[in-house]
Amino acid sequence: MNLKDFISSAVSRNPQKAYLFFENQKIAFSLLEDKIKRTAQSFSSLGIAKGDRVAVMLPNCPEFLYAWFGLNCLGAAVVPLNPVYKEREASFIVQHSEAKMLLIPQQLAAMAKNIQKESPFLQKIISLEEKPGAGFISFPDLLSSSPSSPPDIPLSDDDMAMIVYTSGTTGTPKGVMLAHRTFTGIGRAFTKILCLTPESLILTPLPLFHVHAQVYSVGATLAAGASLVLLAGFSPEKIWDQARQYGVTHLNMVGGLTPLIWNQPRKKDDAENPVQYYFSGWVPKNYFQLFEERFGVTIINGYGLTECPNVLGTPAGPGRKIGSIGLPLSHFDPCLPTEVKLVDDFGQEVGSGVEGEIIVKSPGIMLGYWKDPEGTAQALQNGWLYTGDKGRKDEDGFYYFVDRKKDLIRRKGENISSREVESILLAHPQVAGAAVIGVPGKEIGDEEVKAYIVLKPGEPVSPQEIFEWCAERLARFKVPRYLEFRKFLPQTPSARVQKHLLKREKEDITEGSFDRKKLMT
Repeated sequence: MNLKDFISSAVSRNPQKAYLFFENQKIAFSLLEDKIKRTAQSFSSLGIAKGDRVAVMLPNCPEFLYAWFGLNCLGAAVVPLNPVYKEREASFIVQHSEAKMLLIPQQLAAMAKNIQKESPFLQKIISLEEKPGAGFISFPDLLSSSPSSPPDIPLSDDDMAMIVYTSGTTGTPKGVMLAHRTFTGIGRAFTKILCLTPESLILTPLPLFHVHAQVYSVGATLAAGASLVLLAGFSPEKIWDQARQYGVTHLNMVGGLTPLIWNQPRKKDDAENPVQYYFSGWVPKNYFQLFEERFGVTIINGYGLTECPNVLGTPAGPGRKIGSIGLPLSHFDPCLPTEVKLVDDFGQEVGSGVEGEIIVKSPGIMLGYWKDPEGTAQALQNGWLYTGDKGRKDEDGFYYFVDRKKDLIRRKGENISSREVESILLAHPQVAGAAVIGVPGKEIGDEEVKAYIVLKPGEPVSPQEIFEWCAERLARFKVPRYLEFRKFLPQTPSARVQKHLLKREKEDITEGSFDRKKLMT
Protein backbone atom coordinates (compact mmCIF):
# COMPACT_ATOMS: atom_id res chain seq x y z
CA MET A 1 0.00 0.00 0.00
CA ASN A 2 1.26 3.51 -0.77
CA LEU A 3 1.14 6.25 1.84
CA LYS A 4 -1.62 8.24 0.14
CA ASP A 5 -4.01 5.27 0.35
CA PHE A 6 -2.69 4.48 3.83
CA ILE A 7 -3.70 7.92 5.11
CA SER A 8 -7.10 7.77 3.40
CA SER A 9 -7.80 4.37 4.95
CA ALA A 10 -6.92 5.63 8.44
CA VAL A 11 -9.10 8.71 8.08
CA SER A 12 -12.13 6.88 6.68
CA ARG A 13 -12.46 4.67 9.77
CA ASN A 14 -13.10 7.51 12.23
CA PRO A 15 -12.58 10.95 10.65
CA GLN A 16 -13.58 13.03 13.68
CA LYS A 17 -11.45 11.12 16.18
CA ALA A 18 -8.43 12.97 17.59
CA TYR A 19 -5.29 11.55 16.02
CA LEU A 20 -2.49 13.88 17.14
CA PHE A 21 -1.89 15.65 20.44
CA PHE A 22 0.97 18.15 20.37
CA GLU A 23 1.37 20.73 23.13
CA ASN A 24 -1.96 22.60 23.13
CA GLN A 25 -3.11 21.24 19.76
CA LYS A 26 -5.55 18.38 19.16
CA ILE A 27 -5.76 17.35 15.52
CA ALA A 28 -8.46 15.02 14.22
CA PHE A 29 -7.85 12.46 11.47
CA SER A 30 -9.95 14.54 9.06
CA LEU A 31 -7.97 17.72 9.80
CA LEU A 32 -4.72 15.82 9.35
CA GLU A 33 -5.84 14.71 5.89
CA ASP A 34 -6.98 18.22 4.98
CA LYS A 35 -3.59 19.68 5.94
CA ILE A 36 -1.78 16.95 4.02
CA LYS A 37 -3.80 17.65 0.87
CA ARG A 38 -3.23 21.40 1.15
CA THR A 39 0.49 20.79 1.62
CA ALA A 40 0.58 18.55 -1.44
CA GLN A 41 -1.19 21.20 -3.50
CA SER A 42 1.19 23.88 -2.18
CA PHE A 43 4.33 22.00 -3.14
CA SER A 44 2.82 21.08 -6.49
CA SER A 45 2.13 24.76 -7.23
CA LEU A 46 5.78 25.49 -6.40
CA GLY A 47 6.93 22.98 -8.99
CA ILE A 48 7.58 19.84 -6.95
CA ALA A 49 6.82 16.71 -8.98
CA LYS A 50 7.19 12.95 -8.68
CA GLY A 51 10.79 11.92 -8.06
CA ASP A 52 11.89 15.27 -6.60
CA ARG A 53 13.49 15.55 -3.15
CA VAL A 54 12.59 18.12 -0.48
CA ALA A 55 14.63 18.53 2.70
CA VAL A 56 12.71 18.95 5.95
CA MET A 57 14.74 20.32 8.86
CA LEU A 58 12.10 20.63 11.56
CA PRO A 59 11.81 19.75 15.24
CA ASN A 60 8.81 17.68 16.32
CA CYS A 61 5.66 19.48 15.20
CA PRO A 62 2.49 18.74 13.19
CA GLU A 63 3.95 20.53 10.17
CA PHE A 64 6.52 17.77 9.86
CA LEU A 65 3.70 15.27 9.24
CA TYR A 66 1.91 17.58 6.81
CA ALA A 67 5.09 17.99 4.77
CA TRP A 68 6.08 14.32 4.92
CA PHE A 69 2.77 12.92 3.73
CA GLY A 70 1.94 15.83 1.44
CA LEU A 71 5.15 15.35 -0.49
CA ASN A 72 4.67 11.59 -0.63
CA CYS A 73 1.18 12.12 -2.13
CA LEU A 74 2.97 13.84 -5.03
CA GLY A 75 5.44 10.99 -5.40
CA ALA A 76 8.24 13.21 -4.08
CA ALA A 77 10.69 12.04 -1.42
CA VAL A 78 11.31 13.67 1.96
CA VAL A 79 14.87 14.17 3.19
CA PRO A 80 14.62 14.68 6.98
CA LEU A 81 17.46 16.52 8.72
CA ASN A 82 18.26 16.82 12.40
CA PRO A 83 17.56 20.49 13.27
CA VAL A 84 20.60 20.61 15.58
CA TYR A 85 22.99 19.91 12.70
CA LYS A 86 25.65 22.47 12.04
CA GLU A 87 25.80 24.13 8.64
CA ARG A 88 28.48 21.78 7.30
CA GLU A 89 26.47 18.68 8.20
CA ALA A 90 23.18 19.98 6.82
CA SER A 91 24.76 21.36 3.67
CA PHE A 92 26.27 17.99 2.80
CA ILE A 93 22.88 16.26 2.98
CA VAL A 94 21.04 18.97 1.05
CA GLN A 95 23.64 18.90 -1.69
CA HIS A 96 24.05 15.13 -1.81
CA SER A 97 20.29 14.52 -1.99
CA GLU A 98 19.92 17.24 -4.64
CA ALA A 99 16.97 18.63 -2.69
CA LYS A 100 14.99 21.26 -4.61
CA MET A 101 13.47 22.87 -1.53
CA LEU A 102 14.18 23.15 2.19
CA LEU A 103 11.57 23.53 4.97
CA ILE A 104 12.87 25.10 8.19
CA PRO A 105 11.88 26.91 11.38
CA GLN A 106 12.75 30.60 11.09
CA GLN A 107 15.62 30.38 13.59
CA LEU A 108 17.59 28.44 10.98
CA ALA A 109 17.07 31.11 8.30
CA ALA A 110 20.65 32.39 8.20
CA MET A 111 22.10 28.91 7.95
CA ALA A 112 19.58 27.93 5.27
CA LYS A 113 20.61 30.94 3.16
CA ASN A 114 24.27 29.92 3.39
CA ILE A 115 23.36 26.36 2.41
CA GLN A 116 21.43 27.64 -0.60
CA LYS A 117 24.53 29.47 -1.86
CA GLU A 118 26.43 26.18 -1.92
CA SER A 119 23.62 23.98 -3.26
CA PRO A 120 22.97 24.31 -7.01
CA PHE A 121 19.75 22.25 -6.85
CA LEU A 122 18.16 24.14 -3.93
CA GLN A 123 15.61 26.53 -5.43
CA LYS A 124 13.42 27.68 -2.55
CA ILE A 125 13.46 27.90 1.24
CA ILE A 126 10.15 27.57 3.07
CA SER A 127 9.78 28.82 6.64
CA LEU A 128 7.27 27.99 9.37
CA GLU A 129 7.14 31.71 10.12
CA GLU A 130 4.04 33.59 8.96
CA LYS A 131 6.14 36.59 7.88
CA PRO A 132 9.61 35.17 7.26
CA GLY A 133 11.08 38.06 5.29
CA ALA A 134 12.64 38.40 1.87
CA GLY A 135 13.91 35.26 0.19
CA PHE A 136 11.63 32.90 2.12
CA ILE A 137 8.19 31.41 1.49
CA SER A 138 5.72 31.21 4.37
CA PHE A 139 4.44 27.69 4.99
CA PRO A 140 1.34 28.93 6.91
CA ASP A 141 0.48 31.18 3.95
CA LEU A 142 0.83 28.25 1.57
CA LEU A 143 -1.58 26.15 3.60
CA SER A 144 -4.17 28.88 4.04
CA SER A 145 -4.17 29.82 0.36
CA SER A 146 -4.09 26.33 -1.18
CA PRO A 147 -7.18 24.20 -1.83
CA SER A 148 -7.28 20.63 -0.54
CA SER A 149 -7.35 19.22 -4.07
CA PRO A 150 -3.84 18.11 -5.03
CA PRO A 151 -3.16 16.42 -8.37
CA ASP A 152 -3.90 12.70 -8.50
CA ILE A 153 -0.45 11.17 -9.02
CA PRO A 154 -0.19 7.41 -9.71
CA LEU A 155 1.81 5.85 -6.88
CA SER A 156 3.43 2.47 -6.33
CA ASP A 157 4.29 0.71 -3.10
CA ASP A 158 7.90 0.69 -4.30
CA ASP A 159 8.09 4.44 -4.98
CA MET A 160 10.70 6.17 -2.85
CA ALA A 161 9.11 7.99 0.09
CA MET A 162 12.14 9.14 2.05
CA ILE A 163 15.92 9.35 2.09
CA VAL A 164 17.12 9.03 5.68
CA TYR A 165 20.78 9.86 6.18
CA THR A 166 22.42 7.67 8.75
CA SER A 167 26.01 7.57 9.97
CA GLY A 168 27.96 4.72 8.45
CA THR A 169 31.51 3.45 8.50
CA THR A 170 32.60 6.16 6.07
CA GLY A 171 33.21 9.74 7.11
CA THR A 172 30.00 10.99 5.51
CA PRO A 173 26.41 9.82 6.09
CA LYS A 174 24.68 7.39 3.74
CA GLY A 175 21.26 8.16 2.31
CA VAL A 176 18.96 5.20 3.00
CA MET A 177 16.20 5.10 0.37
CA LEU A 178 12.94 3.87 1.89
CA ALA A 179 9.85 2.98 -0.13
CA HIS A 180 6.20 3.63 0.71
CA ARG A 181 5.89 -0.07 1.60
CA THR A 182 8.37 0.28 4.47
CA PHE A 183 6.14 2.74 6.32
CA THR A 184 2.77 1.21 5.44
CA GLY A 185 3.73 -2.46 5.65
CA ILE A 186 5.92 -2.25 8.73
CA GLY A 187 3.44 0.11 10.36
CA ARG A 188 0.68 -2.45 9.93
CA ALA A 189 2.91 -5.29 11.07
CA PHE A 190 4.00 -3.40 14.16
CA THR A 191 0.47 -3.07 15.50
CA LYS A 192 0.67 -6.75 16.47
CA ILE A 193 3.83 -6.63 18.58
CA LEU A 194 2.65 -3.41 20.27
CA CYS A 195 -0.81 -4.91 20.93
CA LEU A 196 -2.38 -1.78 19.44
CA THR A 197 -6.11 -1.23 19.11
CA PRO A 198 -8.09 1.84 17.98
CA GLU A 199 -8.39 2.77 21.66
CA SER A 200 -4.61 2.85 22.15
CA LEU A 201 -2.69 6.08 22.73
CA ILE A 202 1.07 6.11 22.07
CA LEU A 203 3.32 8.78 23.54
CA THR A 204 6.78 9.43 22.12
CA PRO A 205 9.42 12.12 22.64
CA LEU A 206 11.51 10.66 19.80
CA PRO A 207 12.34 12.92 16.84
CA LEU A 208 10.34 12.58 13.65
CA PHE A 209 13.51 12.81 11.57
CA HIS A 210 14.35 9.27 12.79
CA VAL A 211 12.84 6.08 11.38
CA HIS A 212 12.02 4.87 14.89
CA ALA A 213 9.32 7.49 15.46
CA GLN A 214 8.27 7.47 11.80
CA VAL A 215 7.50 3.75 11.68
CA TYR A 216 6.84 2.63 15.25
CA SER A 217 4.87 5.67 16.42
CA VAL A 218 3.34 7.34 13.35
CA GLY A 219 3.02 4.33 11.05
CA ALA A 220 1.69 2.00 13.74
CA THR A 221 -0.91 4.44 15.10
CA LEU A 222 -2.23 5.22 11.62
CA ALA A 223 -2.42 1.52 10.81
CA ALA A 224 -4.37 0.76 13.99
CA GLY A 225 -6.55 3.87 13.93
CA ALA A 226 -5.00 4.75 17.30
CA SER A 227 -3.87 8.16 18.57
CA LEU A 228 -0.45 9.72 19.05
CA VAL A 229 0.95 12.11 21.65
CA LEU A 230 4.01 13.79 20.17
CA LEU A 231 6.34 15.59 22.57
CA ALA A 232 8.63 18.42 21.58
CA GLY A 233 11.48 16.76 23.48
CA PHE A 234 12.41 14.26 26.17
CA SER A 235 12.47 14.94 29.90
CA PRO A 236 13.04 11.90 32.15
CA GLU A 237 11.69 13.90 35.09
CA LYS A 238 8.37 14.60 33.35
CA ILE A 239 7.69 11.51 31.22
CA TRP A 240 5.35 9.71 33.66
CA ASP A 241 3.42 12.88 34.47
CA GLN A 242 2.99 13.46 30.73
CA ALA A 243 1.72 9.90 30.36
CA ARG A 244 -0.81 10.49 33.14
CA GLN A 245 -1.88 13.82 31.65
CA TYR A 246 -2.96 12.22 28.38
CA GLY A 247 -4.00 8.78 29.64
CA VAL A 248 -1.33 7.07 27.56
CA THR A 249 -1.41 3.31 27.02
CA HIS A 250 1.98 2.94 25.30
CA LEU A 251 5.37 4.63 25.63
CA ASN A 252 7.66 4.46 22.59
CA MET A 253 11.30 5.05 23.56
CA VAL A 254 14.83 4.00 22.59
CA GLY A 255 17.30 2.04 24.67
CA GLY A 256 19.55 5.04 25.34
CA LEU A 257 16.75 6.90 27.14
CA THR A 258 15.58 4.03 29.34
CA PRO A 259 18.45 4.26 31.88
CA LEU A 260 17.72 7.97 32.27
CA ILE A 261 14.17 7.11 33.34
CA TRP A 262 15.33 4.30 35.60
CA ASN A 263 17.84 6.52 37.39
CA GLN A 264 15.25 9.13 38.39
CA PRO A 265 14.53 9.36 42.15
CA ARG A 266 11.94 6.79 43.20
CA LYS A 267 8.42 7.98 43.95
CA LYS A 268 5.61 6.20 45.75
CA ASP A 269 3.34 6.63 42.74
CA ASP A 270 5.79 5.36 40.09
CA ALA A 271 3.45 2.51 39.20
CA GLU A 272 0.33 4.66 39.32
CA ASN A 273 0.21 5.49 35.64
CA PRO A 274 -1.99 4.36 32.72
CA VAL A 275 0.86 2.92 30.62
CA GLN A 276 0.45 -0.75 29.76
CA TYR A 277 3.33 -1.29 27.32
CA TYR A 278 6.79 0.23 27.23
CA PHE A 279 8.56 -0.25 23.88
CA SER A 280 12.31 0.25 23.82
CA GLY A 281 15.09 -0.92 21.57
CA TRP A 282 16.87 -2.60 24.45
CA VAL A 283 16.52 -2.70 28.23
CA PRO A 284 19.47 -4.02 30.27
CA LYS A 285 18.84 -7.49 31.67
CA ASN A 286 19.94 -6.55 35.18
CA TYR A 287 16.93 -4.28 35.77
CA PHE A 288 14.43 -5.45 33.12
CA GLN A 289 12.00 -7.01 35.61
CA LEU A 290 12.70 -4.37 38.26
CA PHE A 291 11.73 -1.68 35.74
CA GLU A 292 8.45 -3.48 34.99
CA GLU A 293 7.62 -3.86 38.67
CA ARG A 294 8.53 -0.30 39.58
CA PHE A 295 6.49 1.34 36.80
CA GLY A 296 3.79 -1.29 36.35
CA VAL A 297 4.42 -1.83 32.64
CA THR A 298 5.17 -4.67 30.23
CA ILE A 299 8.40 -4.10 28.34
CA ILE A 300 8.53 -4.92 24.64
CA ASN A 301 11.98 -4.68 23.14
CA GLY A 302 13.42 -5.63 19.79
CA TYR A 303 15.85 -4.99 17.00
CA GLY A 304 15.66 -3.03 13.78
CA LEU A 305 17.69 -0.52 11.82
CA THR A 306 17.14 2.34 9.43
CA GLU A 307 17.80 0.07 6.46
CA CYS A 308 15.09 -2.32 7.69
CA PRO A 309 12.88 -1.53 10.71
CA ASN A 310 10.93 -4.15 12.65
CA VAL A 311 13.20 -7.20 12.37
CA LEU A 312 13.11 -8.91 15.77
CA GLY A 313 10.96 -8.43 18.85
CA THR A 314 10.10 -9.95 22.20
CA PRO A 315 6.57 -11.30 22.64
CA ALA A 316 4.51 -9.27 25.10
CA GLY A 317 3.07 -12.30 26.87
CA PRO A 318 4.47 -15.56 28.25
CA GLY A 319 7.41 -17.19 26.54
CA ARG A 320 9.73 -14.22 26.27
CA LYS A 321 13.38 -14.38 27.27
CA ILE A 322 14.83 -11.44 29.14
CA GLY A 323 18.07 -10.26 27.57
CA SER A 324 17.05 -11.43 24.12
CA ILE A 325 16.17 -9.10 21.24
CA GLY A 326 13.45 -11.56 20.34
CA LEU A 327 12.14 -13.61 17.47
CA PRO A 328 11.68 -12.72 13.79
CA LEU A 329 8.54 -10.61 13.56
CA SER A 330 5.58 -11.69 11.47
CA HIS A 331 4.59 -9.37 8.66
CA PHE A 332 1.09 -8.15 7.82
CA ASP A 333 1.26 -10.28 4.66
CA PRO A 334 1.90 -13.97 5.51
CA CYS A 335 3.23 -14.46 1.99
CA LEU A 336 6.02 -11.97 2.75
CA PRO A 337 7.57 -13.14 6.02
CA THR A 338 10.56 -11.59 7.76
CA GLU A 339 13.52 -13.99 7.66
CA VAL A 340 16.64 -13.70 9.82
CA LYS A 341 19.89 -15.66 9.69
CA LEU A 342 23.34 -15.54 11.23
CA VAL A 343 26.28 -16.02 8.88
CA ASP A 344 30.06 -16.19 9.16
CA ASP A 345 32.53 -14.07 7.21
CA PHE A 346 32.05 -16.33 4.18
CA GLY A 347 28.27 -15.97 4.14
CA GLN A 348 27.65 -19.47 5.52
CA GLU A 349 24.89 -19.86 8.11
CA VAL A 350 26.07 -20.69 11.63
CA GLY A 351 24.31 -22.80 14.22
CA SER A 352 22.80 -22.09 17.61
CA GLY A 353 25.17 -20.54 20.12
CA VAL A 354 27.64 -19.41 17.44
CA GLU A 355 28.17 -15.72 16.80
CA GLY A 356 27.57 -14.44 13.30
CA GLU A 357 26.48 -11.42 11.31
CA ILE A 358 22.73 -10.74 11.38
CA ILE A 359 21.25 -10.76 7.87
CA VAL A 360 17.61 -10.04 7.07
CA LYS A 361 15.09 -10.59 4.31
CA SER A 362 11.92 -8.52 4.71
CA PRO A 363 9.39 -6.43 2.74
CA GLY A 364 10.61 -3.46 4.76
CA ILE A 365 14.18 -3.52 3.41
CA MET A 366 15.49 -0.31 1.90
CA LEU A 367 15.66 0.29 -1.83
CA GLY A 368 19.37 0.97 -1.46
CA TYR A 369 21.75 3.82 -0.67
CA TRP A 370 21.21 7.05 -2.62
CA LYS A 371 23.91 7.55 -5.26
CA ASP A 372 25.98 4.72 -3.76
CA PRO A 373 25.74 1.59 -5.93
CA GLU A 374 28.86 0.09 -4.34
CA GLY A 375 27.51 0.46 -0.82
CA THR A 376 24.14 -0.88 -1.93
CA ALA A 377 25.71 -3.95 -3.54
CA GLN A 378 27.69 -4.62 -0.37
CA ALA A 379 24.64 -4.33 1.91
CA LEU A 380 22.05 -6.05 -0.31
CA GLN A 381 23.06 -9.48 -1.56
CA ASN A 382 20.61 -11.92 -3.14
CA GLY A 383 17.67 -10.26 -1.43
CA TRP A 384 19.34 -10.26 2.00
CA LEU A 385 20.38 -7.20 3.97
CA TYR A 386 23.76 -7.63 5.65
CA THR A 387 23.34 -5.51 8.78
CA GLY A 388 26.94 -5.35 9.95
CA ASP A 389 25.75 -6.34 13.44
CA LYS A 390 26.80 -9.49 15.27
CA GLY A 391 24.41 -11.73 17.15
CA ARG A 392 23.79 -15.27 18.30
CA LYS A 393 20.74 -17.51 18.50
CA ASP A 394 19.74 -20.02 21.16
CA GLU A 395 18.17 -23.43 20.68
CA ASP A 396 14.65 -21.95 20.89
CA GLY A 397 15.28 -19.48 18.07
CA PHE A 398 15.65 -16.37 20.24
CA TYR A 399 18.28 -13.90 19.07
CA TYR A 400 20.79 -11.96 21.19
CA PHE A 401 22.70 -8.84 20.17
CA VAL A 402 26.47 -9.18 20.59
CA ASP A 403 28.22 -6.19 19.07
CA ARG A 404 28.46 -3.90 16.05
CA LYS A 405 30.76 -4.74 13.23
CA LYS A 406 30.24 -1.22 11.96
CA ASP A 407 32.54 1.47 13.24
CA LEU A 408 29.77 3.35 15.00
CA ILE A 409 29.28 4.92 18.39
CA ARG A 410 25.80 4.87 19.94
CA ARG A 411 25.08 7.86 22.17
CA LYS A 412 21.64 8.78 23.57
CA GLY A 413 19.91 6.97 20.73
CA GLU A 414 22.04 8.61 18.02
CA ASN A 415 24.50 6.88 15.69
CA ILE A 416 27.85 8.66 15.42
CA SER A 417 30.42 7.89 12.74
CA SER A 418 33.85 7.85 14.37
CA ARG A 419 35.39 8.71 11.01
CA GLU A 420 33.31 11.85 10.71
CA VAL A 421 34.53 13.08 14.10
CA GLU A 422 38.09 12.11 13.16
CA SER A 423 37.85 14.14 9.96
CA ILE A 424 36.94 17.24 11.97
CA LEU A 425 39.82 16.68 14.39
CA LEU A 426 42.29 16.17 11.55
CA ALA A 427 41.17 19.44 9.97
CA HIS A 428 42.63 21.30 12.96
CA PRO A 429 45.95 22.83 11.85
CA GLN A 430 47.86 21.43 14.84
CA VAL A 431 46.49 17.85 14.75
CA ALA A 432 48.62 15.21 13.03
CA GLY A 433 46.64 12.11 13.93
CA ALA A 434 43.29 11.21 15.46
CA ALA A 435 41.30 8.17 16.53
CA VAL A 436 37.77 8.17 17.94
CA ILE A 437 36.13 5.33 19.84
CA GLY A 438 33.05 4.73 21.94
CA VAL A 439 33.56 4.24 25.66
CA PRO A 440 31.00 3.11 28.25
CA GLY A 441 28.82 5.97 29.41
CA LYS A 442 27.49 6.57 32.87
CA GLU A 443 24.16 5.05 31.87
CA ILE A 444 23.99 1.34 31.14
CA GLY A 445 23.86 0.57 27.45
CA ASP A 446 25.01 4.04 26.39
CA GLU A 447 28.34 5.26 25.04
CA GLU A 448 30.39 8.44 25.19
CA VAL A 449 32.77 9.68 22.49
CA LYS A 450 36.48 9.59 23.26
CA ALA A 451 39.10 11.13 20.99
CA TYR A 452 42.83 10.38 20.90
CA ILE A 453 44.94 12.97 19.09
CA VAL A 454 48.57 13.36 18.14
CA LEU A 455 49.73 16.98 17.79
CA LYS A 456 52.15 18.37 15.23
CA PRO A 457 55.40 19.90 16.50
CA GLY A 458 54.99 23.52 17.45
CA GLU A 459 52.71 25.52 19.67
CA PRO A 460 50.78 23.44 22.25
CA VAL A 461 47.02 23.18 21.94
CA SER A 462 44.74 23.15 24.96
CA PRO A 463 41.99 20.54 25.32
CA GLN A 464 39.47 23.41 25.54
CA GLU A 465 40.53 24.56 22.08
CA ILE A 466 39.98 21.08 20.65
CA PHE A 467 36.56 20.78 22.26
CA GLU A 468 35.55 24.22 20.96
CA TRP A 469 36.83 23.34 17.47
CA CYS A 470 34.57 20.29 17.41
CA ALA A 471 31.58 22.10 18.90
CA GLU A 472 31.70 24.68 16.11
CA ARG A 473 31.60 21.99 13.43
CA LEU A 474 29.60 19.08 14.84
CA ALA A 475 26.16 18.56 16.31
CA ARG A 476 26.33 18.60 20.10
CA PHE A 477 25.80 14.85 20.49
CA LYS A 478 28.86 14.14 18.28
CA VAL A 479 31.33 16.33 20.18
CA PRO A 480 33.83 14.16 22.13
CA ARG A 481 33.26 13.89 25.86
CA TYR A 482 36.82 12.72 26.53
CA LEU A 483 40.15 13.74 24.98
CA GLU A 484 43.55 12.13 25.40
CA PHE A 485 46.79 13.44 23.89
CA ARG A 486 49.22 10.83 22.54
CA LYS A 487 52.70 10.89 21.04
CA PHE A 488 51.64 8.18 18.61
CA LEU A 489 48.71 5.84 17.86
CA PRO A 490 49.03 2.06 17.44
CA GLN A 491 48.86 1.19 13.74
CA THR A 492 48.79 -1.82 11.45
CA PRO A 493 51.41 -2.22 8.69
CA SER A 494 48.90 -0.59 6.33
CA ALA A 495 48.75 2.48 8.62
CA ARG A 496 45.28 1.78 10.01
CA VAL A 497 44.81 2.76 13.66
CA GLN A 498 44.32 -0.31 15.84
CA LYS A 499 41.35 0.91 17.83
CA HIS A 500 40.85 -2.43 19.51
CA LEU A 501 44.21 -1.94 21.26
CA LEU A 502 43.12 1.48 22.51
CA LYS A 503 39.94 -0.03 23.92
CA ARG A 504 41.78 -2.83 25.72
CA GLU A 505 44.85 -1.08 27.07
CA LYS A 506 43.39 -0.09 30.46
CA GLU A 507 40.43 -1.05 32.58
CA ASP A 508 39.17 2.54 32.98
CA ILE A 509 39.19 3.78 29.40
CA THR A 510 38.66 7.38 30.56
CA GLU A 511 41.77 7.40 32.77
CA GLY A 512 44.26 10.04 31.66
CA SER A 513 41.61 11.89 29.67
CA PHE A 514 40.33 15.46 29.75
CA ASP A 515 36.60 15.50 30.43
CA ARG A 516 34.75 18.14 28.39
CA LYS A 517 31.90 18.40 30.90
CA LYS A 518 34.31 19.29 33.69
CA LEU A 519 36.49 21.61 31.63
CA MET A 520 33.76 23.54 29.85
CA THR A 521 31.49 24.25 32.84
